[in-house]
Order: sequence, then C-alpha cells, then structure tokens
Amino acid sequence: MQSPRLILAVLASSAALAPTAPRVDRRTALALPLAVVPVAARAATDDVIVSGTVSAADAVVGPDAALYVTMRRGGAPQAAFSKFKAVPEPSLAAVRIPMKGKTFPVDFSIPRSALFPDAPALPAEIKDVALTVSARLDQDGVAATRGPEDLVGSVYTTPSSAPAAISLEP
Repeated sequence: MQSPRLILAVLASSAALAPTAPRVDRRTALALPLAVVPVAARAATDDVIVSGTVSAADAVVGPDAALYVTMRRGGAPQAAFSKFKAVPEPSLAAVRIPMKGKTFPVDFSIPRSALFPDAPALPAEIKDVALTVSARLDQDGVAATRGPEDLVGSVYTTPSSAPAAISLEP
C-alpha cells in the first residue's frame, strides 16, 4: 500500500509542474485574434484587398461598441445560389474597429494580413473576384454575441471597383 506522504508528494509536484496561464476574461479572449494589430497599422504595411466606408444614420454608439467588417467570396449571383448550399461560404477575413470616441461614417480596409489562416485561397490576381463585404456594429463589442441594438449591412463588390459603401440598418 502506498504511503499517504508519497501520494501527497506526487500530487504536490504535479501541481507545481502544471503550466499556469494568465487569466483572460471572455471579452478580451474573443477580441484578441482581430485586435492584435490595429486596422490602420495593418493597412499601411500590407496590400489592401478591399476598402470603403460604413455609415449609419442616427446610430447610437455605446461605450464598448465595435465595428466588425467581414469579407467572404461571392457576389449577388453567388448569394442566390448559396441559399441552396448546406454549408454557407466561410468568411475569408475580418477586422475589428473599436468605436470608442468615433462617429459615423467610418473608413475601413481589409488587407491580406487580415485573411484567416484556414480561409480558402484567393488567386494572386484578385481584382475581379466577387466579394461580399458585411459590417456589424456590435454594441457590447463581443463578436460572439448578437443584440437587438446591433446594426448590420453588406455590399457586393470586387477589389477593382470603387471603395465599398456599406449602410447599417437594424
């Protein structure tokens, strides 16, 4: 039979060897992948796939609000066909713009560095690739939640067309 001292010593040593990670609250954890490098810094160091302006008439911007801009492949004709697909097109990229101290209209840009690592590959020459760019003003700033005050909008565009203009609505 094992001695209680030996068992306690093994348990104490395994607890001491366990990796310790800093505590991160849910809001910070959800925001990290998109907020590591500010949007302006990314756009300055990388080629921009699509850019534009997001507007919202009479929008109330809460203190924790964030604007999420996502990009997926496919334009208007592809959107009609995607309704019949079992799995919708995945997002290719996203940027998070903290809204603290900002008012509409807000400029955005999605550079190549914002592409998700597991996103389907885009061709090297993407000027005529049809894209859907969507924006959501999230009042609590957490991408995983949806609220009745959140505003959404989207536009179909190509990288070679004029800057995208997205209008947010309830």
